[in-house]
Amino acid sequence: MDMMTHMLKEIGLVALLGTLIAIGGIKDSKAAIEDELNGKVLPPVTLHGPHPVVMIPETYVYRIPDIDVSIFFYEGYWYRPCDSNWFWAESNNGPWAYIKPSEVPMALIKLPPEYRQEPCG
Repeated sequence: MDMMTHMLKEIGLVALLGTLIAIGGIKDSKAAIEDELNGKVLPPVTLHGPHPVVMIPETYVYRIPDIDVSIFFYEGYWYRPCDSNWFWAESNNGPWAYIKPSEVPMALIKLPPEYRQEPCG
Protein backbone atom coordinates (compact mmCIF):
# COMPACT_ATOMS: atom_id res chain seq x y z
CA MET A 1 0.00 0.00 0.00
CA ASP A 2 1.45 3.37 -0.95
CA MET A 3 1.96 6.21 1.55
CA MET A 4 -1.03 8.26 0.33
CA THR A 5 -3.43 5.30 0.63
CA HIS A 6 -2.13 4.56 4.11
CA MET A 7 -2.58 8.21 5.19
CA LEU A 8 -6.12 8.32 3.80
CA LYS A 9 -6.97 5.11 5.62
CA GLU A 10 -5.70 6.54 8.92
CA ILE A 11 -7.60 9.81 8.38
CA GLY A 12 -10.76 7.78 7.72
CA LEU A 13 -10.25 5.80 10.94
CA VAL A 14 -9.76 8.98 12.96
CA ALA A 15 -12.94 10.45 11.45
CA LEU A 16 -14.83 7.26 12.27
CA LEU A 17 -13.59 7.34 15.86
CA GLY A 18 -14.64 10.97 16.21
CA THR A 19 -18.11 10.10 14.97
CA LEU A 20 -18.40 7.14 17.34
CA ILE A 21 -17.37 9.28 20.28
CA ALA A 22 -19.82 12.01 19.33
CA ILE A 23 -22.70 9.54 18.94
CA GLY A 24 -22.38 7.48 22.07
CA GLY A 25 -19.11 7.86 23.82
CA ILE A 26 -19.52 11.12 25.70
CA LYS A 27 -21.96 10.08 28.41
CA ASP A 28 -20.86 9.43 31.97
CA SER A 29 -20.45 5.77 32.79
CA LYS A 30 -21.46 4.47 36.21
CA ALA A 31 -22.37 0.89 35.35
CA ALA A 32 -20.53 -2.04 36.94
CA ILE A 33 -20.79 -5.31 35.03
CA GLU A 34 -20.48 -8.65 36.80
CA ASP A 35 -18.18 -11.22 35.27
CA GLU A 36 -20.40 -14.23 34.55
CA LEU A 37 -17.61 -16.76 35.15
CA ASN A 38 -16.20 -15.82 38.53
CA GLY A 39 -18.42 -13.14 40.05
CA LYS A 40 -15.83 -10.37 39.75
CA VAL A 41 -17.16 -6.88 39.26
CA LEU A 42 -15.74 -4.53 36.65
CA PRO A 43 -15.47 -1.20 38.50
CA PRO A 44 -17.22 1.72 36.82
CA VAL A 45 -15.32 4.40 34.94
CA THR A 46 -16.69 7.93 34.77
CA LEU A 47 -15.76 9.74 31.59
CA HIS A 48 -16.72 13.41 31.54
CA GLY A 49 -17.09 14.75 28.04
CA PRO A 50 -15.42 13.55 24.87
CA HIS A 51 -11.96 12.06 25.12
CA PRO A 52 -9.37 12.06 22.37
CA VAL A 53 -8.07 8.72 21.21
CA VAL A 54 -4.55 8.06 20.02
CA MET A 55 -3.21 5.25 17.88
CA ILE A 56 -0.71 2.96 19.56
CA PRO A 57 2.37 2.97 17.31
CA GLU A 58 2.69 0.12 14.82
CA THR A 59 -0.86 -1.16 15.55
CA TYR A 60 -4.43 -0.42 14.54
CA VAL A 61 -5.40 -0.17 18.22
CA TYR A 62 -6.44 3.16 19.69
CA ARG A 63 -6.47 4.10 23.37
CA ILE A 64 -7.92 6.84 25.53
CA PRO A 65 -4.91 8.59 27.10
CA ASP A 66 -4.71 10.28 30.50
CA ILE A 67 -7.23 8.16 32.39
CA ASP A 68 -6.57 5.73 35.25
CA VAL A 69 -7.64 2.58 33.41
CA SER A 70 -6.92 1.10 30.00
CA ILE A 71 -9.67 1.52 27.42
CA PHE A 72 -8.90 0.52 23.85
CA PHE A 73 -10.74 0.81 20.53
CA TYR A 74 -10.15 -1.86 17.90
CA GLU A 75 -12.15 -2.85 14.82
CA GLY A 76 -15.38 -1.18 15.92
CA TYR A 77 -15.43 -2.17 19.60
CA TRP A 78 -14.09 -0.88 22.92
CA TYR A 79 -12.06 -3.18 25.19
CA ARG A 80 -10.98 -3.03 28.85
CA PRO A 81 -8.53 -5.36 30.61
CA CYS A 82 -9.14 -6.03 34.30
CA ASP A 83 -7.28 -8.50 36.54
CA SER A 84 -6.29 -10.72 33.59
CA ASN A 85 -9.88 -10.64 32.25
CA TRP A 86 -11.11 -8.67 29.26
CA PHE A 87 -14.41 -6.87 28.71
CA TRP A 88 -15.84 -5.31 25.57
CA ALA A 89 -18.55 -2.80 24.71
CA GLU A 90 -20.03 -1.00 21.73
CA SER A 91 -19.42 2.36 23.45
CA ASN A 92 -16.55 3.58 25.62
CA ASN A 93 -19.06 4.13 28.41
CA GLY A 94 -20.34 0.52 28.33
CA PRO A 95 -22.24 -1.47 29.15
CA TRP A 96 -19.24 -3.77 29.49
CA ALA A 97 -19.52 -7.52 28.93
CA TYR A 98 -17.01 -10.25 29.72
CA ILE A 99 -15.19 -11.66 26.70
CA LYS A 100 -13.65 -15.13 26.69
CA PRO A 101 -9.83 -15.14 26.49
CA SER A 102 -9.99 -17.01 23.17
CA GLU A 103 -12.12 -14.19 21.69
CA VAL A 104 -9.86 -11.28 22.65
CA PRO A 105 -8.28 -9.93 19.45
CA MET A 106 -4.60 -10.85 19.14
CA ALA A 107 -3.76 -7.18 18.47
CA LEU A 108 -4.81 -6.43 22.07
CA ILE A 109 -3.00 -9.41 23.58
CA LYS A 110 0.23 -8.36 21.84
CA LEU A 111 0.16 -4.73 23.02
CA PRO A 112 3.36 -3.59 24.71
CA PRO A 113 3.04 -3.73 28.54
CA GLU A 114 3.36 0.04 28.89
CA TYR A 115 -0.06 0.41 27.23
CA ARG A 116 -1.88 -2.08 29.47
CA GLN A 117 -2.61 -0.91 32.97
CA GLU A 118 -3.98 -3.84 34.94
CA PRO A 119 -5.74 -1.79 37.68
CA CYS A 120 -9.43 -1.94 36.89
CA GLY A 121 -10.37 1.43 38.28
